[in-house]
Amino acid sequence: MYVWGSGRATLLNTVFENNISTNKGSAIYAINGGTQFPQILMDRVQPCPLLITCSAINQNQYNDSLVYVDNSYIQINRTVIDSNRFVSSQPEIRGMLKVVNGGLAELNRLGMTRNDAEYLLFVDSATADMTHVTGARNSFVNGNNQTEDSLAVLSNGQVEVQNSVFADSGGVFIGCLLYTSPSPR
Repeated sequence: MYVWGSGRATLLNTVFENNISTNKGSAIYAINGGTQFPQILMDRVQPCPLLITCSAINQNQYNDSLVYVDNSYIQINRTVIDSNRFVSSQPEIRGMLKVVNGGLAELNRLGMTRNDAEYLLFVDSATADMTHVTGARNSFVNGNNQTEDSLAVLSNGQVEVQNSVFADSGGVFIGCLLYTSPSPR
């Protein structure tokens, strides 16, 4: 899903599966939409016959990021992000969800499991809020061909993490410190 500028997308009970990107955002790529209104809203709505798979980003292959947000505002709610794979041989940062250049991501009630990602969330000069997010069994293969646990967050921006659980995680790094920051709003 590519959304640029004033374009908007509402994705209800939507599944992104088996996509391959050659650059950024194999599932979602949002750019230059500003942060006043959500450019993309992804959610599972009622009634949904399946408990956890009506809104999902599963089994995609990505080079830079699975979800890429650049100077835009996205909301992803009640969504499963599972079994996605990094496929590039380039040494770039493997951020599964990347928010950059003043972007804003609100992530609520996500399940992030069994993904290949150095960082589940990478934030650079941007803002991200994570509430009720579960991350488990996410890992990546490092330059020495050894498997390591994914880091939950790498940030050089503003990040708020509330009521979230990260199991088998290398931690949350904001700047050079390990902590959860207060809300910027």
